[in-house]
Amino acid sequence: MTPSRYDQLDRNTSAASSEESTPAIATCRPAGIYESQTASGESVTSLVWPTPNEESPEDVHDATVWLQCDAIWRPFAESALILHSSVSSRSRQAIVGELNAGWWRFLIETERTEIILEQISNAVFGDFASWLQAEHGENATWSVGTCRKRYGRPLAIVRHLQTTKRIPQFYVASGQWRDTYKSFEPTKVISRPVFAKLLSAAAQALEETVRNRHRALDMIASKKETAIRIVERGQYKRGEYSNLATVLAVLDYRYDGAFPPILQIKRDDRTLWDAIATRHGGIRKIEAYFYPTTTSLIPFFIWLQATLAANIETLFKTKADDFQVEEILGTRRFVWRSRKNRAHRDVMRSLALSEDPLHPMNVLEFLNKWTARIRPISANSHRNMVFLTVGRVDPRKPGKAFVARAPRTGATRGTVTNALSQFLKTNGIEEKIQFKQIRTTVLDIADEISGGDIRAIAQLGDHASIDTTNRHYTSDGARSRDSQSLALVQNARERWLHSDGVIDIRGEPSNADRLSATPGWMCLDPFDSPVPSAKNGELCNAYGQCPICPHAAIDTMSPYALARLLQLRKIIHGAMSKISPERWLSVWKPCLESIETRWLTRFRDINTLDAADRLSLPNLPGVD
Repeated sequence: MTPSRYDQLDRNTSAASSEESTPAIATCRPAGIYESQTASGESVTSLVWPTPNEESPEDVHDATVWLQCDAIWRPFAESALILHSSVSSRSRQAIVGELNAGWWRFLIETERTEIILEQISNAVFGDFASWLQAEHGENATWSVGTCRKRYGRPLAIVRHLQTTKRIPQFYVASGQWRDTYKSFEPTKVISRPVFAKLLSAAAQALEETVRNRHRALDMIASKKETAIRIVERGQYKRGEYSNLATVLAVLDYRYDGAFPPILQIKRDDRTLWDAIATRHGGIRKIEAYFYPTTTSLIPFFIWLQATLAANIETLFKTKADDFQVEEILGTRRFVWRSRKNRAHRDVMRSLALSEDPLHPMNVLEFLNKWTARIRPISANSHRNMVFLTVGRVDPRKPGKAFVARAPRTGATRGTVTNALSQFLKTNGIEEKIQFKQIRTTVLDIADEISGGDIRAIAQLGDHASIDTTNRHYTSDGARSRDSQSLALVQNARERWLHSDGVIDIRGEPSNADRLSATPGWMCLDPFDSPVPSAKNGELCNAYGQCPICPHAAIDTMSPYALARLLQLRKIIHGAMSKISPERWLSVWKPCLESIETRWLTRFRDINTLDAADRLSLPNLPGVD
């Protein structure tokens, strides 16, 4: 008989993570160069980096081809082990591949395998650059980006060897492909309506998951005695499993940690399994009441990535001690810190505390509790992670059919990527979306709000350099907005010069129409003025004449617009004694009449009138 969970409530976590349920932890070799043999007896030389916090304890990359350059391969390998000790396994794989396809292939094909460290020079790298740009294979040339990477990898190693005095100091040519960034395609931004729909769907699914978890705890507690009767005494009553609360309570009582394979549940209680499969949506749906599944984590990834502007790989690796409450400038705030391997540093987010259940602090705390059931059966390297799911391992290991693990991206069935696609389909989102687009979209929205302040975007994205923001996180929309802002400044300056400084947009409120010729007004087409003296295609310079222009409009709820309108009326009145009667009667009298009979009568809100009366604004220039 399976021991009762309720008889073991005082047991500690170590007892729960017994040898039968905890995967064995493989030992790690120190970083170094190792030799081995294949099954066919061939000798293999590998570069090995220990990865104790990853699923695989070691990161092994084949460097056998390097041995053809007998005099230099070992110093290059030793430097590579040092230079790339803190990057991800995927990055190491790319680096070793680029070295094999670039530097080592170059030395072999150009018959330089006998080269020694002292012979590596600027001339060698010049030949290497020319070789990279030549044709390889059937009239095939490598892209600029590929050439840049394959040139840069050995260059970094040479510079490291120079600092350790193993290669004489000499000028190493660099910057062979300086304009590579111009060919980069920034990550596509999600359209605003689709992004709003995505966040709404994620928030609803997240809240539903939280409600279901709390409801499951209540149901399990309510059917505690029923579970004991069914499991311990075998006293099952017909139809009891049609009640979801009974099913949850029996599963919670019978099994610790993750649920066993389907066949074992069938053997233990066939009636229970039939009810799960036919009445309650299947085992995956039932599992989500107890611990996360890949599918149920998707809305959490989306929501947290959007609210924290987080890199998805960094978010995946979040640990329980990465988030906490700290006092900053006398205020208690939520702080999230997590390691970003590619940047070789921690990223940090700080938000004001809130009781909102969708606040990142509350979401992360829920996740930490939700994964508590499977945490004891996870590998040591994953035990402190916030995001845990249950996945199959080698079925040949008896008693270890399931293990808790951190989520990973990939293209294989059942991974986070496919779960995201299913989430989009379920919520009627036809657009193809990747996780990386969420962060880019958040930064693009911030770009729009901040008026294109690239330093603000870099700060939000936690970029070490604004060049990173400009190259990789500046969308087509942001570039278009930047171009429009530049065009506005150029046109406004040209008009300022032509009007002798009368029309000056500097100092205008940020929400004001800066294209209109008169402060406080809005213009529907400032580049097509009906004033006879204006040139089509240039900004209108008919200062003060907006009241009689068919393109003019005004915000009748704006105190600023009303205050400027009253100033304009006063200036036109005062101009009667300063300019010729003919000029005043032909141009300014119609403007004054339009202000008093057409525009001022539209301001009727008492609050707007009071606010306008209290405004203190600089005087407008006179009219002539």
